Amino acid sequence: MMLAFVASIMLVAGLSACSSSGSGASGETITVSHVYGESQLPTKPKKVVTLVPGYTDAMLALGESPAAIAGYAGFPKSVMPWEEGKLQVEPEGSTHVLKLMNPSDVPLEQIAQQEPDLILAGALASNEEIYKKLQDVAPTLPALADGKLDSWQDQTKIVGQLFKKESEADNIVASTEQTLSAVSQEFPAAAGKTFAVAFFGGADNIQVVTDPNDITVQMLTKMGLKLPDSLIGLGGGEGGVQGRLSLETIDKMNSDIIIMGSTGDLSAMESSPLWPGLTAVRENHVLKLDPAAVTSFRVPTVLSVPWSIEQIKPTLATF
Repeated sequence: MMLAFVASIMLVAGLSACSSSGSGASGETITVSHVYGESQLPTKPKKVVTLVPGYTDAMLALGESPAAIAGYAGFPKSVMPWEEGKLQVEPEGSTHVLKLMNPSDVPLEQIAQQEPDLILAGALASNEEIYKKLQDVAPTLPALADGKLDSWQDQTKIVGQLFKKESEADNIVASTEQTLSAVSQEFPAAAGKTFAVAFFGGADNIQVVTDPNDITVQMLTKMGLKLPDSLIGLGGGEGGVQGRLSLETIDKMNSDIIIMGSTGDLSAMESSPLWPGLTAVRENHVLKLDPAAVTSFRVPTVLSVPWSIEQIKPTLATF
């Protein structure tokens, strides 16, 4: 299960569904296939706990509010910039924030106290044991497939099915994909430029996305950008969709644009003799992002995608 890169930035995409009879607020369920088999999930649930941003934002986009969300250490606020005005957390709002020190510590007791009728856990159900423990609390949806993060498209469509808002979900997904595709038309000179998305976790722990099928790469590819051949399949990282570099090997992420996240000082990176030689550095095309901002690229959601586009537009406009 791919958690290492997400864990770093948060201190932190196989769908089959159909209606059937069962328990739940509406008296119906849908069956969703996932990495551990299938789950019967109640439609029109009243109390939903979301443990990953994709499901939280899908609910918000469809006018629904989760009963509780996961809040991660290292973030000054539980509400992301793209959720402002939509997500109302306690004490001002009704959504409870479950405090997580890191994504491997799923707060089972806190979740149970919420008495949910549905848990949208995604990759936070990082192994079958945790999934079964969550399933004992309430019907739970883990990751849809092994080895990659769920796509925001799948997450949004599942939430649409759960709340019987399929058409609305389909329209929101189509509109967001059109917004992505329009980027290359707005900035034709940037089309085909290469990118690297990396997170600086230390001199010997620079995680960089390397899988063409990863959700981050797919989002940026829809904008007309390209993952460089030098990064595809690069090993050394955890989870199978990213590689690991060190200060001695950062030349491998040479690209036209670098999207760099960190939880602190980048001076060690910038003092490397290889850093000034990178194309993106020479041409001032490095986006240095805080954990919340890099999350919008690394864990894209139906709400964060348009926000991410606005973050990268100034760089694309310089080509």
